[in-house]
Amino acid sequence: MRWISAEPLLGDIVVPDLHALDWVVAGGESGPGARPMHPAWVRRLRDECAVAHVPFFFKQWGAWAPVKKIEDAPGRPQMVVGGDCMLTRDGRSEILKWPLRSTLEAEATPLRRFGKKRAGRLLDGRTHDEYPQ
Repeated sequence: MRWISAEPLLGDIVVPDLHALDWVVAGGESGPGARPMHPAWVRRLRDECAVAHVPFFFKQWGAWAPVKKIEDAPGRPQMVVGGDCMLTRDGRSEILKWPLRSTLEAEATPLRRFGKKRAGRLLDGRTHDEYPQ
């Protein structure tokens, strides 16, 4: 069996020929020095596996998980708190301190350090527990 364990997934990866694989496992990093995983990285891998008919298993977010985007007033951006991480698709990150402004561009995704258990393993509202036959 040929498979990839992309854990911790710490950047956007490209697999040249997913059809040559039997399984892909992905997940974030946990522990005291855990680094965040951008949701776009794992979504891309999941979506490419679906197109190639390769089973995909999402193990966990790790210590960090995306903060739900809820606008508290029209035109007002997502409310973040000190200690949240702003992460861009290309892997640049910044931990927010007061005042809560990021030097990263507006498309950075806010993530919060919840810890492995609280961060969970739901990706877009569901678990991905596919296994090879």
